[in-house]
Amino acid sequence: MVMPIIIGLPGVGKSEVNRALAERLNCKIISTENEFRTLRAIGANDDHPEAVVINLFLKKVYEDFVVKGKMTPYKFARLMRACEIDKNDLTQKNSFHTDKVLYSFGMDVFRTFEAVVNKWLYDEGHFAGKLPDVSAFALANPDTRRIFSAQNDFVPVLLNADHERIVNNLMTGFDQYVELSLDAKQSVPVRDDYDQIGLKALYEAVEHVDETESDLYYAAMCAGATREYSLMAAWTEANSQARDVVRSAFSYHAMQHRMQCLPSLRAAAKMTIDMNDESGGQAAVTRAVDRIVRELNLG
Repeated sequence: MVMPIIIGLPGVGKSEVNRALAERLNCKIISTENEFRTLRAIGANDDHPEAVVINLFLKKVYEDFVVKGKMTPYKFARLMRACEIDKNDLTQKNSFHTDKVLYSFGMDVFRTFEAVVNKWLYDEGHFAGKLPDVSAFALANPDTRRIFSAQNDFVPVLLNADHERIVNNLMTGFDQYVELSLDAKQSVPVRDDYDQIGLKALYEAVEHVDETESDLYYAAMCAGATREYSLMAAWTEANSQARDVVRSAFSYHAMQHRMQCLPSLRAAAKMTIDMNDESGGQAAVTRAVDRIVRELNLG
């Protein structure tokens, strides 16, 4: 049986469609982003059997970047060190686990690790009988496109929506991120990149937009809370001006992603579904699932 791969920009409704589709197909979802986070936290020098993944990644980076002159040997040595753990202090994760890798080594290296993880998951049979929930830009990488291709019985399905609808969904996701994180008293990612974009914008809002927001933020900081937790606490009381700052940040990044990544996602897609629906989001999800099941003869 072929398996659809739902792709699209952040905020377009991939998670909702995947959940409804998995229920219709009576199968489990495998989140590649969850696997990605788990596997990049295992040091290359760890005794864990799944340390093979980060070592495959280092081999791939050496072949594709160092050998081809896209990365200096010095920078590669830094990457190797970032991928290792300190065996004398096992409470510390390797530094590749943090989002700083994006700024230190670039998005191409970051996506290379994602592609290596997806190939390993496929080779090890982890996708068998499951619906893969991939990151928004996974199929922008040519290696990942080859994994999720017709040759391997996958059909990429692109969800499309207008810019305003996507920004509205991103704002709803940020509200969920804050609520979940405050309840759990730790960060509970909803959309990793946009969670951080929202916090950064909120920091600017409480610093510069309104004295009430600043007072609330600094009061939380003085109480001993972390900056991230204080920002999330401030968000629950944020006025319309603060929300506008966050919304503007989401709008800017969503437009950048649309221009940079949507062409490659369109090229990878074998089917495109419009998620714009005036009657509400759930109607669009139901319509999308109905069409996928019908056109791919899934039941």
